[in-house]
Amino acid sequence: MTAIVRTYEPQDAEPTWDAYFRAIRDTASNDYSPDQVTAWAPESVDLAEWNEPRLAAHTIVATIDRRVVEFSDVTDDGLLDMLFVAP
Repeated sequence: MTAIVRTYEPQDAEPTWDAYFRAIRDTASNDYSPDQVTAWAPESVDLAEWNEPRLAAHTIVATIDRRVVEFSDVTDDGLLDMLFVAP
């Protein structure tokens, strides 16, 4: 098993969306109302729109055997804006 932490790349849009979606739908769904879960993690997403804020932030991804298992966004002023781990 090889773990790597690296800078986000445009081709990470789909796997980071999947990690985000599964973290909300699988891990956190019992902590929020169904309406909140649906609003935060809709069934479909425009990956180009998802990609834009990842590229604008300082986004890193963690991979295990080349599979994205975590990502986080840090803003220019150092705010940890997003941190999601695939279940």
